[in-house]
Amino acid sequence: ASVMRRPHTVIEVEEATALGAAILGGLAAGVYADSDTAVGAMRYDRRDIVPDPVDADQYDMIYRGVYQRLYPAVAPLSHAIDDIRSHAG
Repeated sequence: ASVMRRPHTVIEVEEATALGAAILGGLAAGVYADSDTAVGAMRYDRRDIVPDPVDADQYDMIYRGVYQRLYPAVAPLSHAIDDIRSHAG
């Protein structure tokens, strides 16, 4: 939440993949009119996470100071690896 500066809702369910499949199956079968209705019909605990402004500022500093500078430095190496893989057969 802090990285994106947006609140997030996390569902507390052991089999999230199965829940997602059930939602999609219900939509495909026409049981639910739309995804909001399907999600609302499911039973699970949820936890809301709100962003922490101090953490968000730290993440922004790390992103600007490290990751934005890291990509241009690593990109040529990533392209070289792709070239090697494409010629390896």
